[in-house]
Amino acid sequence: MRQALLGRTSKARWLRFARAQLRHLFPYLPQRPGYNKRLRRLADTLRWLIGVLARDTDPWTDDLWVVDSTPVECARSRETVHRSALAGWAEYGYCASHSRYFWGLRLHLLCTLPGLPVGLRRLRCQGR
Repeated sequence: MRQALLGRTSKARWLRFARAQLRHLFPYLPQRPGYNKRLRRLADTLRWLIGVLARDTDPWTDDLWVVDSTPVECARSRETVHRSALAGWAEYGYCASHSRYFWGLRLHLLCTLPGLPVGLRRLRCQGR
């Protein structure tokens, strides 16, 4: 979560930044595979923590929440689509803002008007 707040969108860049600038806060930093495993294991805990913190803020009780979505492309070639472990889960969809079709999932973000994230979901695409 801190990674995103600092504008580090890549895990590799975040780990390089943490090693260079935050070593005093992290006595041990795993390599990327270990970092990914720990991050996956903590996903439910982080989701729970975000919910607890969000419910303790004023914007949580707002009457109006907004949702936005973005496509997450998972493959481009037909061969990759058929071999992918996401076959049966990911689907073809159309992204009007990018004016293109894609094969993958949609990532939906639910926020309050002041910008407090309330929920994040991966959903299948609807139709072609």
